[in-house]
Amino acid sequence: MKHLKRSEKPECLNNFSYKKNTWDDLKAPEKEEIWIHLDEMQAGFCAYCECSLDQNRHIEHFARKKVNQSLTFVWENLFGSCGYHNRCGHHKDSSKVSGYDINDILKPDVDDPEFYFVFNSNGKISAKSSLSELDNKRAEETIRVFNLGGDVSLVGRRRTAIRIISHRVSDLYDFWEYVESGEFSQEEWEGLKIDLLNEIRGKEFEGALKSYVFEGYFGY
Repeated sequence: MKHLKRSEKPECLNNFSYKKNTWDDLKAPEKEEIWIHLDEMQAGFCAYCECSLDQNRHIEHFARKKVNQSLTFVWENLFGSCGYHNRCGHHKDSSKVSGYDINDILKPDVDDPEFYFVFNSNGKISAKSSLSELDNKRAEETIRVFNLGGDVSLVGRRRTAIRIISHRVSDLYDFWEYVESGEFSQEEWEGLKIDLLNEIRGKEFEGALKSYVFEGYFGY
């Protein structure tokens, strides 16, 4: 999960009201328009697990429309989620998840997940140990409700993505001893770090990879 910047509202949503319409009233052209705006915000990745979105995807209501009907057509309540039933949007709305308060769940276009989570080399996600009691609860609830730590396939894919860059991260921090010895300038080292972050940008599981570069490598 990573922080998202909300894109402009699709105009088609202005034509619908929860007082007169249900979500099923949206036809294929309207949903395609919504997906264009979701892709602009999410760059083709799931808003929650960050896997690449293909045809196995759905438009997700962050606050469930069955419970919060007034938010059915509210743009700020919509995200693009993968279609896997064992995680993300489908898992959140399933009977597998016991009651939760939506205010305890991190919202990617409001909250910055980088502040709450750390990913390490085994592909696992965990709450940062430095969090306050309230922030720790929100991090743990987000992991639980979206099943970001319990889906074996997801964890395995994250682990593979991290291993691909792990030697680069190791080399980066090995170079730091040359900075300390004066053989390499800190500016040069920072340049190497920026190059690595640029390589990560736009990739599947970008948030997890970035977390590993800064903290996961050290086992935080």
